[in-house]
Amino acid sequence: MTNQTNNQPLKFLRPDLFKVGAIAGVMAAFVCAAYILLLHQIGENSFGRWKNVYFPLYGFFFAGAMSYFRLKLNNGRMQAPQGILIGITLNTVGSATYGFLLYIILSTKELGKAIITRHAADLKILMLEGKEIFIEQLGETEFNKQVAELDNLTPSILAIDQAIGMLFLGIFLTFLFMLIIKKK
Repeated sequence: MTNQTNNQPLKFLRPDLFKVGAIAGVMAAFVCAAYILLLHQIGENSFGRWKNVYFPLYGFFFAGAMSYFRLKLNNGRMQAPQGILIGITLNTVGSATYGFLLYIILSTKELGKAIITRHAADLKILMLEGKEIFIEQLGETEFNKQVAELDNLTPSILAIDQAIGMLFLGIFLTFLFMLIIKKK
């Protein structure tokens, strides 16, 4: 009972966990946003098939943040809750910053409009190629409605969509790298 009445903070909860996660999250967001711009510059759809190459880039920051904490700040040890806190902090800060950066990029007059137009055109082509499957699943009225809505794709919708995708990827990466990096 003496342990419960003692008002000491949890052993694994330290401010540098959040600091490492937040700094790595901001860096990851900037690198992933730069990668999206690079794809546009080389003439690819920024949110097409090559976008998924940023998954290992994002994962690198999870591995780097957890390794840095374990090796430099915690004497070669990291408990599972510490890895999860670093990953959740990194993922929350990273996906929010990424969404904000994308919104800024996509809101620009020329660059943003070009990226959105290219992405909407590629999505329309994909939907028309799989028209039979979509009509079977959604019905023809809903299919036609969704194809028409591609012309109304806005920076906020696309930025939120991409940030949410990054958030879900980060949840997976948090647990993956926590299991790989942790050492008791």
